[in-house]
Amino acid sequence: VIKNTLDPVWKPFTVPLISLCNGDVDRSIKVLCYDYDNDGGHDFIGEFQTTVSKMSEAQNSVEVEFDCINPKKQKKKKNYKNSGVIIIRSCKIAHDYTFLDYILGGCQLMFTVSTMSALCSRCQLAFVPFSASAVL
Repeated sequence: VIKNTLDPVWKPFTVPLISLCNGDVDRSIKVLCYDYDNDGGHDFIGEFQTTVSKMSEAQNSVEVEFDCINPKKQKKKKNYKNSGVIIIRSCKIAHDYTFLDYILGGCQLMFTVSTMSALCSRCQLAFVPFSASAVL
């Protein structure tokens, strides 16, 4: 919520791709924009539809603009253009890879595992070489 301005600038935020579009960057997303009221009766400003693919074009100083359209106002007024413009300055898809992704991608790991038994009368270290790689 950005209060007391007609030109709000939101802080960057992160949304999991699976929550936003079920992982499908070409799936249509409907964005609704409201004017915040303290009494809870928020006023509808407008809406637009886009995709993550379209929003992710906003990179390297290239902005993507969307007209925020209020369908009721659009029907009533002939000269209605929009109720505002939403400008996306930057949209990046960050990949969070798991350990399994690295292994399945061909990454090979070489490491040594050591164990020490405190129960034996002579403490010995056992080094066991181990290699992990994906076999498809």
